Parts: sequence; C-alpha cells; structure tokens
Amino acid sequence: MPYNYRIYGLEILSDFQIDDLIEGGNGKDVRIIYGQAKLSGNDIIRKGKTFEIAKNEVIFKVNDVGYFLIKNGNEIVFEKNGNAKSDEIKLYLLGIVMGILFHQKREIIIHANGININGKGILICGASGSGKSTITAGLINKGYKFITDDLALIKFLKDMPFVIPGIPRLKLFTDSINSTMVDSLKKTRIKQDIEKFNLFIPDSFYPDETRVYKIYVLNNHEKKNIELINLSGTEKFNMIHNQFYLKFFTEIIWDREILFNKISNFADKVMVAIINHPKNWKEYYSLLDIIIKDIENSKKI
Repeated sequence: MPYNYRIYGLEILSDFQIDDLIEGGNGKDVRIIYGQAKLSGNDIIRKGKTFEIAKNEVIFKVNDVGYFLIKNGNEIVFEKNGNAKSDEIKLYLLGIVMGILFHQKREIIIHANGININGKGILICGASGSGKSTITAGLINKGYKFITDDLALIKFLKDMPFVIPGIPRLKLFTDSINSTMVDSLKKTRIKQDIEKFNLFIPDSFYPDETRVYKIYVLNNHEKKNIELINLSGTEKFNMIHNQFYLKFFTEIIWDREILFNKISNFADKVMVAIINHPKNWKEYYSLLDIIIKDIENSKKI
C-alpha cells in the first residue's frame, strides 16, 4: 500500500513507510518506488565510487544499503542491497538523495539548520564540528521554533527568500544532547557505529515557510573571543555558494548562468555573517546571546 507524505513543500507517494514524515497530500510531486536502479542510457557526465551522474539521472550507491536512482527531480527508485535496515535507508533517502533531487530541480538547497526567531528565519551553517546542531538545539531550548535540519530549501515567494519546513527531527551527538537537554518524543540512533541520534521534536517544529533574514556561518578558531563579521559583495556571494548542500553538483549539472542569477538574487535579499568562535564550549551561551541579539536588531534588506 503506497504512503502519502509532505516534506519540503512536496507531496510524495512512497512504496514504503517513512517514519517521522508528515502524512498527507496526493503524491503529485515525487514518486518513491522499489525497483531496479539503472541509468536509462543517458551519457554519464561523472562517475565515482558512490555516484554515477548523467544529465537528468543520478545513481547513488551505499554499501550494505542499496542503490538510489534519482530521476528528473520527481522520481526515486530504490534497489535494496542485502538486509538493509529501514533506519539506514531513511538516513540516506531524507538526506543525500533529497539533496540530489533538489539539484535536479535547480533549487537553492543550503547545508544548514533553520530556526524561526520571532518571525525572522535564520540559517545556521558550518563545517562538521563547528557547532551548528548544538547551537540549533540551544535556540530551541530558548523557545524558538525549528524549521529544518541539515537541508534548507530556499524558495522565492513574492520575490523574497523563504526557508521551507523540513522534517520535525534534529540530529545530535550524545554530548550535545546532554549539554542542551533537548526534549524529544522519540530518539533513534542514526547508525550503529556512531553516537549520533535523531530526535523527534514535533512540539518545537515550525510548519510554515519563514522569510530568511540572515545566514550565520560558524567557524572554529584559536582565539578566546567571539567575532561576528558581516559579509558583502563577492565574499557574501561566494560564502552562500560554499554553503550549498552537495556543492559539487552545482559544478556538474547546473547551468552557470542560472546558478549565478539564483545566488545573486538570494544574496541581494539576505544578510550573511561568519562567526569565529573558540572550539571549546565555554562560550556556548554567549554565542547564543550574540546570535539572538544580532538578528533582533537586524533590519530588513
């Protein structure tokens, strides 16, 4: 029996059940099916250990899980490998696979967490270990609403950028869970070999599109102080491009002019800042306060 879900503004019809997604819709946007994951004969543009990339099709391979074929931005074919567990399938389906699908649709997809702070949407970006999930959890604990985790889909509504709601769950390592004390209805381990969990937090989830005001890019540095540096011009443009989810896809399947115009339009309507902070978390609460104060004092562009 097929299942109907809503995610990132899409209505999805899936052959298999996907926990934590919001049910509903008629499946008009994306179809997820079991089947044979093979390219239809399109010439391969790029091939590696985990990807085969053609113009409108991509195969993503995951050892001991299976093969995902993403086609035309509206179809996902999954070919199971061995005894793959549903949580492992879901991990890749709702992450990398969805990211590829949005690249095929030529959508702006940022590697970020989204938070609604008193009606203003912010994106928290940063490399692994920079603290974006911990800071997101801290903002949730302060009562602000959570919009999306890891994948931030940007849509222009009335010529303004909005971040689209994702999944009501947040991925956190054990030490971040202990330090931030996020309340969740359900906690499941992402993979058996790492201490990272999915926290199901529907009560803290904001289910509507939110106007994006500012992007904060977290960066560890060796100094003891916290620096917030607002960017402009080429630095701002490049920083936005660098935060794209699976950025290398923009260099393979995107038309350069379309990409340039989309980033330029986004950069014209959003503020961007890099926050350099100590790697240790003694300044954790100060960093939260700096972000909250900065966004509250920010004016519309």
